[in-house]
Amino acid sequence: MNRLKARSCLIDGEVVCCDAQGVTSFQLLRHRRNEPRAFLYVFDLLELNGTDLRREPIGVRKATLASTLRKSRRLCLDSSPSGSGHSTMSTCPQSMH
Repeated sequence: MNRLKARSCLIDGEVVCCDAQGVTSFQLLRHRRNEPRAFLYVFDLLELNGTDLRREPIGVRKATLASTLRKSRRLCLDSSPSGSGHSTMSTCPQSMH
């Protein structure tokens, strides 16, 4: 995770693979071998540099997470305000198709 601007952190996320239409696919993930369409969807930042952030509002944690991540084709920040990620994860970013 050399794409982080932090000494230490605890991030909630999920590795996802996308099919040719850009839809998330558990089967691709399950059988992947160096799958170029695999990436990490990050949802939440729970700890940063030894500070527990779980009592902070989700919006604050997401903003801190966004500022902690460096741009990467393999990382995708969930932008849903509630932090549920359900609607966001059903499709993949264009760069992952």
